[in-house]
Amino acid sequence: MFDEVPAKLRRIEVGVTLIGDGADVLHRVLEDAGLPAAVLGSKEVRPAILGVSALGHRLLDDGNTEDVALFEPLYLKEFVAKKGGSPFDRLPF
Repeated sequence: MFDEVPAKLRRIEVGVTLIGDGADVLHRVLEDAGLPAAVLGSKEVRPAILGVSALGHRLLDDGNTEDVALFEPLYLKEFVAKKGGSPFDRLPF
């Protein structure tokens, strides 16, 4: 699935900063495709609600808003729903 990411990034022409468990793997994929990307490790990134809310307030004060209804997620892993039957079927009695 990671091999599809470089083509998508070339289409939207954006800079990339990778954060999280898959950052190192995806960084190698992007490097091999000739796409620059920054990687922030767990030492550099310590998300906290105080920092996130302060950033949100600053953006709002500057008039920077987004219509989140237009956001589309880019999932790197395919989601496949499976029928599990009734939860009562899995009871041990």
